[in-house]
Amino acid sequence: MKLRYNNFPTDWKEGLLIGNGRLNGILWGDSNKDIISLNHERLWTGKYGDRKNRTSYEYLPKVRELLKEKDYFRGTALASLAFGGDGGISPYPRQEDSFKPAGELVFTYDREQENLVERVLDIQSGIATLAKKDIIIEAFADCVTEIMVTSWKSRNKFSGTLHYERQEDGAIEDIRVDKNNIIYDCKIDSVSSFKVIVKVYTDGILEYGRKEIHIRNATYIKTFTNIGVSFNDIEKEFNDYPFPAIDIDGLKKRHSEKFLRAMSKTDISIADNKTDEVSDLYINERIEKVRNGNEDVNLIEIYAKFGIYLMVSGSICGKLPLNLQGKWNCDIVPPWFSDYHFNINIQMNYWFTEQLGYPEYSRQLFEYVNKFAESGREAAKSLYGCNGTVLSLNGDHWAISTPEAYNYAAWIGGAAWMAQHYWWHYQYNGDKDFLRNEAYPFFKSTVDFYLDYIEVDDNDIAQIMPSQSPENRFEGTGYFPVSMCISSAMDVQLAYDAFTYAIDTSKLLDIDKEKCAEWVQIRDRLPDFKVGKDGRLLEWDNEDKIEVEKGHRHYSHLYGVFPSTLFNSINRTEQFEAGRKSLEYRLDQNGGGTGWSRAWAACLFARLQDGEAANHQLSYLLTELSSSALLDLHPRPPRCTVRNEDTEFVFQIDGNLGATRAVLECIIQCYEGKIFLLPALPTSWEKGSITGVKTIGGHTIDLAYEKGKITSLKIEMGFEEKIVIDNCNRLLDGDEEVVIQGEKGKVYTLV
Repeated sequence: MKLRYNNFPTDWKEGLLIGNGRLNGILWGDSNKDIISLNHERLWTGKYGDRKNRTSYEYLPKVRELLKEKDYFRGTALASLAFGGDGGISPYPRQEDSFKPAGELVFTYDREQENLVERVLDIQSGIATLAKKDIIIEAFADCVTEIMVTSWKSRNKFSGTLHYERQEDGAIEDIRVDKNNIIYDCKIDSVSSFKVIVKVYTDGILEYGRKEIHIRNATYIKTFTNIGVSFNDIEKEFNDYPFPAIDIDGLKKRHSEKFLRAMSKTDISIADNKTDEVSDLYINERIEKVRNGNEDVNLIEIYAKFGIYLMVSGSICGKLPLNLQGKWNCDIVPPWFSDYHFNINIQMNYWFTEQLGYPEYSRQLFEYVNKFAESGREAAKSLYGCNGTVLSLNGDHWAISTPEAYNYAAWIGGAAWMAQHYWWHYQYNGDKDFLRNEAYPFFKSTVDFYLDYIEVDDNDIAQIMPSQSPENRFEGTGYFPVSMCISSAMDVQLAYDAFTYAIDTSKLLDIDKEKCAEWVQIRDRLPDFKVGKDGRLLEWDNEDKIEVEKGHRHYSHLYGVFPSTLFNSINRTEQFEAGRKSLEYRLDQNGGGTGWSRAWAACLFARLQDGEAANHQLSYLLTELSSSALLDLHPRPPRCTVRNEDTEFVFQIDGNLGATRAVLECIIQCYEGKIFLLPALPTSWEKGSITGVKTIGGHTIDLAYEKGKITSLKIEMGFEEKIVIDNCNRLLDGDEEVVIQGEKGKVYTLV
């Protein structure tokens, strides 16, 4: 699939993103110049690699006393001081490092190139092309050699200047030209430095400046760019990833083959009777038509595939997981430092990796979280006086668990939420070695913290305090954007799931029977999942707490609906329907003001089996909260230094990836030991298919449909060797349940 545009980007967020995980870039520019903005996944500032947690557990009893007395303002204030760190709403900077741009390779033409033919991003090969009247520019982040490759070629001779630049941020820079190389050295701080080498090949006449190369009368220019960072040892990195021979065609062929294999694991198709009419239009034109009232359901397919593309490009050769901006950032002080947020964002990034057959990308997440959890054990002791591990709200490349957002970061639910991904990895792949050696130790460490942190009250209820519903507040806590309470809905749901993962794993592995019994006892004493008099799921522990921001962007109390399956159409149906009312109410109050919030709402509506509402959320995300290059947008926050000071929105990748999961949820769902086919299919998705989708149990499904009816269905049996399909909608012949048993790898054609 090729994403085609006929406009010049006005900002880097409208550029064409390419990447291999280690090196990542954006091709953009204007009629006068071409820009390749560059990132390296490990290029971060390095000031805070030795930070430690303050010792503040002695404040925990006083915080609890204030909350029990219903003095929520003072309880929130003290919890924020003791457990929230700097940053956030405090006047003090957070002790967290920032993801930084590496700079830009820029070619400026001697003569302005007035006519743009088109811009193309081939998401099957990971190659970006910019076609001007006489010149074709091509760029890709080679996923074999891991070098950035860019070329200019023309039938006519052209001239211009090639140079490397970086926005001013106080770093110590040195740029020089050495023969056909542009070399850029940069020292960001006392710890972090990096080097960029650009090798230049051309048939033109070269004139060397001190910092640039002027090229005259060329018909082609080829550049190979590599970056070494101090966190990897600069010279070692250049040795590990040497420059290849000058054979761009060969490089492109090998890169395309590898990238295509990754992109071909799955396929999604969504169409209606108008799709053929618009398929030849440019993406920017199609988006504008939808904004003007036309329908184009095929854009949802494109958006979902683009999410897969971003995951592959940011991961195929990467070591770190995707951060808030994935691995693409052109801003010197990016929003939230482009860090890792553990209260929805990093989780949303990886909502589809197991389903679509990318467990190796989940491994990058686990390697980061495992390291984070090591630090989290010290955090649990220092901050709360507890055993086990606690993951702070946000983190940087160091993977050090310290709270770095005053008020916001006084939260203990991050480890439990991450545990869900470890459980999914087992459910979809059946790897018992992983379950025993990696997931189970993480589960135990997570519940060990709860065992110490939970306080059983006079009514024999296991209470979580202090607790919060991430980033939300109720009346009575003053100016604080986040209110502390006892046992928020989300914290109770997270704890319930975390104990369940540990319990189920103990039974699967037949170990720790005494511990398992203790876990069951504590889990079953957690507070009830409460529903208010108006039929909505309570976000906090009682109805006395009145939400201040009725259209808040987070749906934390709906975690039990999605991504969890605590509340579903079979089990805890009262809470399931209460979740529906809560979601509808929040959106009616102008909620969903961020791209990721709309993606989560789409997933929630899909799980609630409301395909029309899910489709509406996806359409709104695509047309109102995405750039013309399909990048998810978020209203610009304070305390960031963006390239264009007039911009109102910043890029945030989670909405892109969450939207892909929402599309999957509309077509296939798994919970309560069953598979549900077309559970939330919008009527406008008249015809479509999905291939290579995995389900719990490791089964792989290929499915096609037309006008709400399944026209083709193949299932390859997974490690569980049994599959149960809910057939209450009578899409298949047979009873309300269709049960298939067979050996792993055997393929069944049902339709």
